[in-house]
Order: sequence, then structure tokens, then C-alpha cells
Amino acid sequence: MDTAPLPWTTPSPLMKIPHDETDSADFFKIDLFHTMHKGVLADLAASTIATCIASIGGSVAKRLDAVYSDLVVWCGARGKQLHMSNLSTILVGWKRSSDYPTGNWFRGADTTVLTSFLQWRCERALADYDDEHEDYLQWITDALQVGVA
Repeated sequence: MDTAPLPWTTPSPLMKIPHDETDSADFFKIDLFHTMHKGVLADLAASTIATCIASIGGSVAKRLDAVYSDLVVWCGARGKQLHMSNLSTILVGWKRSSDYPTGNWFRGADTTVLTSFLQWRCERALADYDDEHEDYLQWITDALQVGVA
């Protein structure tokens, strides 16, 4: 428990939520798992999917189905648990090509699995890649490494 004075004079309405009243400031500490796995990394994963499915033929729904099928096989081979039952334009927050992709799946744990899968997939693509977009794919792969670490 910190002994520093609280940075407010009027309690937030959120303080009605049950919490440790002897350490009210602790209630407002950042939850890094959910900030990263339900926020930053989920959006990175969704953006990676949107970027990488351009090379797959067919509709966006069929492309997402193909990525999901590969993901399920990858998870099975590595004993990884996946809670999502599909990848859809709603889960990827990408109903129109002008939308900014966002990870809208329910479980932060799925972000961890998806980030590992996407890093693996990008690394495989880089091994066979040789064009002007290689640096861009390398940046994506490096960013995904943060979610795997």
C-alpha cells in the first residue's frame, strides 16, 4: 500500500464498485494484460490479418475462413487452445476495406495465440519474399514479436 496522498479530492463514481478501500489508488492501476491483449495487440493482429489476406483469392469472408483454418491446424499441431470459433469481418472489425481493423474477439488469450500464429506465418512468408514490401512485412513480424515475448 502506497502512503502518498490520493491525487483527487472527490472520489470517482467508479469507487462504488467493490475494491480494497484501504488502497483506493490501486483500483486505477493499469491492467497491462487487458490493455495489450484486448487492445493494442488485438488491433495489431487484426491489422496483420487484413494486410496479409490480400494475397489470398476470393471474398473477404473466404479469405478469413482460410486464415482461420490454417490457425486451427497450427493450434492443433502445437497444443494451443483457441476459444474463437471463426474469424469474421465482425471479429476483425473490418466490414469495409476503408475500416481500421480492430480485434473484437472475446478472449485476450486468443490474441496471444493469434499473435504467435501470425508471427510464425509472417516469418514463413519472409523466407520466400523478395520484393519492395519485404521491409513492411519485417516490421509487422517484429511488432508481433512483442506479443509473443
